[in-house]
Amino acid sequence: AEELRNADAESSRKHFEMVALRTEAHAFNVAAWELRRRDFLARKAATNDAVDAIRAAYLALVPDAVAEYCDLVLSQSQYPDCFPREFDLDYHAARSLLVVDNLLPAPADLPTLEAVHYVSSLDDFEEQHIPQSRADARYDEVLCKVALRTVHELFEADQAGALQTVVWNGVVSSPDRAGGSFTACVLSLRAHRDAFKTLHLAQVDP
Repeated sequence: AEELRNADAESSRKHFEMVALRTEAHAFNVAAWELRRRDFLARKAATNDAVDAIRAAYLALVPDAVAEYCDLVLSQSQYPDCFPREFDLDYHAARSLLVVDNLLPAPADLPTLEAVHYVSSLDDFEEQHIPQSRADARYDEVLCKVALRTVHELFEADQAGALQTVVWNGVVSSPDRAGGSFTACVLSLRAHRDAFKTLHLAQVDP
């Protein structure tokens, strides 16, 4: 009986020790979570304050703030991974003109895979790619759509009326036959706000 009581006492002691350890671990985890939460909220507040400051300066038509605001607008655009998200912006306040140099994917960067078929005789899969002529035509259409989309997003976001004209330059960097690379502007669009606003983009041929 004495051994049984001792065993029960030892079991109870270990149980309470385990409960105490778990309570301590839980308190530590809660404290760590609270620190992470405060850090996140502080960083979020700082980011929001920075964005608010940029917006306020943009509304005041401060030239550098206009360019930075437009940069934020374009940074929010969602594109496939094959699209580089790089652009240089130059704002000319006297003419309410924004010049955008937009880095675009090279033709080889766009996927061409159309279908995958299983070939039983080979016990393997066979890829089917779109013909080169279709790939070239699609590439041209994609670049035109990016130009129109970018100008549309800039004019739509411009609540302060800072932009009367947008010049968009599509720049491509691609390997050349000599093993090096070349960078060139392959497409440009100059758009005036009032004229562009009359377009029904869903109905036009890019």
